[in-house]
Amino acid sequence: MKKNPLYLFLLTLLCVPLFGWNSPDLWQVAIQEQGRKKPLTTMTQESLMTLSGRSTFTRPSDARKFSAQEVILGIWFNPEPWKKEPLILVNYRPLVEALGLDQKNSRFAYEELQINSVYLMKLKEVREIRMRKSNPQLDRMQKEIESLSTKLSLFQNLSLGRTFEIVPHPNEKGGHWSTLERTEELYGNTISQKLAANYEGLRIAYLDNQQEQFHKLVLEFAQELRSLSPEVYPTISILEKEYRYSELHPFRKAWIFYAIALFILLITVRWQESLGYRLAWGLILCGFGFQIYGFVIRTLISGRPPVTNMYETIIWCAFGVVLFALILEAIYRKRQFLLAACPVAVISLILADTQSSIFSSAIHPLVPVLRNNFWLTVHVLTITLSYAAFALSLAISHMAFWQVTFRNQKSESNLLFFYNYRALQIGVLLIAIGTLLGAVWANYSWGRFWDWDPKETWALIAFLSYLILLHGKLAGWWSDLGVAVGSIIAFQCVLMAWYGVNFVLGVGLHSYGFGVGGFQYVLGYVALEIVFIATGLMKHRFVKSHSS
Repeated sequence: MKKNPLYLFLLTLLCVPLFGWNSPDLWQVAIQEQGRKKPLTTMTQESLMTLSGRSTFTRPSDARKFSAQEVILGIWFNPEPWKKEPLILVNYRPLVEALGLDQKNSRFAYEELQINSVYLMKLKEVREIRMRKSNPQLDRMQKEIESLSTKLSLFQNLSLGRTFEIVPHPNEKGGHWSTLERTEELYGNTISQKLAANYEGLRIAYLDNQQEQFHKLVLEFAQELRSLSPEVYPTISILEKEYRYSELHPFRKAWIFYAIALFILLITVRWQESLGYRLAWGLILCGFGFQIYGFVIRTLISGRPPVTNMYETIIWCAFGVVLFALILEAIYRKRQFLLAACPVAVISLILADTQSSIFSSAIHPLVPVLRNNFWLTVHVLTITLSYAAFALSLAISHMAFWQVTFRNQKSESNLLFFYNYRALQIGVLLIAIGTLLGAVWANYSWGRFWDWDPKETWALIAFLSYLILLHGKLAGWWSDLGVAVGSIIAFQCVLMAWYGVNFVLGVGLHSYGFGVGGFQYVLGYVALEIVFIATGLMKHRFVKSHSS
């Protein structure tokens, strides 16, 4: 039913006390989550991403957009209105259908989901399976039920204040922080009552829409919390560093620069080539600089290299693709490497930037088996760099295959075949080194070099696929065109080792990297590759038969 504009305006006015605004100083309040201390603003962003898969929330009733701060503070200060808002993402269609929800929507209200009888029954079944087996293999529906349970538990903990561990430990830097409700256990009744009064003042100012008063109380609240344990509380510079990183979005800016560079390279192929080439170099270097900045700051914040989840490996792979392209382009100066690298980097970074429900950008502490592990770091970074070289080879192979099969430009493709071979050599060298380093890490962490774990097995399959491809070229088993086709096919093995083991199989010793979602996109990509190769080869054979 169409809403009356006056009705929407009045509804907005009524909701002003219930929904807040952004505080420019909220980042000065630190919070401990899973052992890591970070600005409260970061926690609000990550929490909303977990709940709804987006960095903002648009209310369906009046199309008003709310920031992460507004949503999470609103749940904390006055949860009842937010329980009715469609915040919780459920994007697995079979689950939506099984729960009897409106299949036109993908986000639903907390109060609608947490009493759903089918959900409660399925959750009970999953928990019983977990109790019977220590590491059971769950199907997609069961994984999605667990994911939904995590979101509902997060919402509940936010509404009860259990997630807001903002009271620092009195003397231990690694000690567990407390919520406001448990302050008395650490500091006694006097401090507890004072912090409770501070919180109530914040809550009233927020609900009464007293913005200046709220911002003033936020600063006072942050100073009060810091004074409780100055040696334990993070410094202003540390909190500000993470706040600036989250506000800048360096990897988003990187793909924007790469996309503009790609556009310039394409439009200057036959016009203003020299000027376009120089402009593209400058833009790509700017994007590369943003990536370097992002990695440096992220490493300083987390205290470790980017090695622990799919998000970090994707942005590292995009970095590697551009790195190899810049090096090879500096040697050969033919623009093909830049043309090949830019779309791969743009697609990778866009996926990392937009698919937050699949690839979480949150910074979490390492699980115990991965801490202080030099071999893990060099293994993952090296393997992912090999994936980057193979991704660059994939893009060059597409360019060469297109030139030969669809445009019949054999002379122009010869150079691309040579470049593809160079990228393959880099990738095979790196994946060989990375596999050996992985064996050393496995022996260091688990006491054995090899155990035919799914991750290990598929990494070996990917390595052997490319090794056979190169040896076949040297032995004369296939032509340059065959190597291009083989590069495209072999990358599917990389995709299985990289994504499939974690998101499809979901079993093995690499359990800390598992996740759900995105399978339909990957399957669609593989299908498109099959159609692309089949169509190109058929056209090539047709042209060849008629020309002879």
